Amino acid sequence: MRTKNFNGLQSLSSHATLMMTILKNNKRNRINVLKKIGKYSKSSSSKLVLNKTITKENLLKIKDKIQKQNRKNLAYQLTFVSVFSLSVLFAIGFVKF
Repeated sequence: MRTKNFNGLQSLSSHATLMMTILKNNKRNRINVLKKIGKYSKSSSSKLVLNKTITKENLLKIKDKIQKQNRKNLAYQLTFVSVFSLSVLFAIGFVKF
């Protein structure tokens, strides 16, 4: 007998059927971010302008900048780890058991 909530998943386990039912029921219309920003903006006179075009030169500049930042962060992390590990080894060397 088919119930009101029949979804054709009778052969699956109850957990899988429940999961599919929850996913089906959770579908909703998503609000566009631009509409949400426009709805909640405090000043109605300001206009939101998004420029989605970028040149390859700008992309390369951004890529180089991010890579430099990542190298700098890696150097700081390696320096901190090496100093910490050397100080721990130095402290262990003087501890008498």
